[in-house]
Amino acid sequence: MITDEKSKIYTDYLTKNANGIKKQAAPPYTIEIFEDVGWAFCIGLLDFFEINPISRLPQSNLKTIELVKQDLLAHYPIFLPKKKEEEKQQELKPVRQTKSL
Repeated sequence: MITDEKSKIYTDYLTKNANGIKKQAAPPYTIEIFEDVGWAFCIGLLDFFEINPISRLPQSNLKTIELVKQDLLAHYPIFLPKKKEEEKQQELKPVRQTKSL
């Protein structure tokens, strides 16, 4: 697995932009990188279903999968289902008051 960010596959892709600032370009996707993504995805699924025997969530700042979900929804509205997003927009719209005669 390629889990070391200082691995040769990642450090070989530093480039300079027009201002001379070093920027890291994405390395080409290799079999090893796809394996790492698959591995991480499977670990995430175990955490999601709360069946990971060696979960690192309890040591994280969010502690539980429920708090992770709440944090994702709070910071990344793209994860909100369309219906929930419409409900949220309705809540934010100002209510017009009409004068009764």
